[in-house]
Amino acid sequence: MADVDALERTVDDIIRASRRAADTGEPQPCDAVAVVRERAAFWSALADEEHRTMRVMLDVGPIPVRASQEDLETCVDVLLGNVFTHTPEGTPFMVALAGPNGDGKARLIIADHGPGMAPAKHRSRVGTTGLGLNIARRIASTSGGDLRLEETAGGGTTVTVFLGSS
Repeated sequence: MADVDALERTVDDIIRASRRAADTGEPQPCDAVAVVRERAAFWSALADEEHRTMRVMLDVGPIPVRASQEDLETCVDVLLGNVFTHTPEGTPFMVALAGPNGDGKARLIIADHGPGMAPAKHRSRVGTTGLGLNIARRIASTSGGDLRLEETAGGGTTVTVFLGSS
């Protein structure tokens, strides 16, 4: 049932994202610190239930980014949803947000200590569509940023979302 709920949320996110893509207006910037803090608090209940250590590190805000609140919420949700979907219960993970450091891009980092997922392999995994990463990449790109996916030494995956700052 949880998989069906996750699929339904992903499809809803895709529909909302495609509708926003047709909108030619510039998205209202949001405070990334407030959004990431709220979404991390939301996911912390599931982390507790699954005995996962969740470390949250946020720069002092506000950090205004060129993404709407709804888009950034979706980005955080699909990335944290991937952690819960693709790592075993009990796997620790981290959510970090850092302000721009000269390049005009804020950095949202989601890192887990799971089995890892190399960029070339993730699409071939059974049950994985890559839609969540594509949604997050589109949101980053729309803001003037990008997304980087890395398998970390010793296992685990790190997703860094670069978000254009306002």
